[in-house]
Amino acid sequence: MSTFLAEFLCIMMLILLGDGVVAGVCLKKSKAENSGWIVITVAWAIAVLIPALIFGEASGAHFNPAITIALAAIILVIGFSLGGPTGYAINPARDLGPRIAHAILPIAGKGDLDWGYAWIPVVGPIIGALIGAFLFTGIF
Repeated sequence: MSTFLAEFLCIMMLILLGDGVVAGVCLKKSKAENSGWIVITVAWAIAVLIPALIFGEASGAHFNPAITIALAAIILVIGFSLGGPTGYAINPARDLGPRIAHAILPIAGKGDLDWGYAWIPVVGPIIGALIGAFLFTGIF
């Protein structure tokens, strides 16, 4: 399997599983309706773990299963500890894109977008990445 195909399938499965659980929890008349953010958190952690384990060797995503399991555990812990207060917005793509689409699309009865909070999932990961990069270069 080519690296491109493996990465494509990995991301496709990640989005399918991750967004699928959010849809199941949020959509009316779904069997998972109102099952809560803990279900979303666990499913997103598994959605990171499974594709990386399946396609990691072909794509180079995470050849070492220990790293993949650690990454899934980190996502699980972030979701459990910050998922309630923040809506689990841990990166700009997860929060800003849907927020912009929600603002543009003509959706009947849509709620408040809370633009006052919107900058946090965009700026926070950038600041965290910069701090992590400086720490890494300072230590190693």
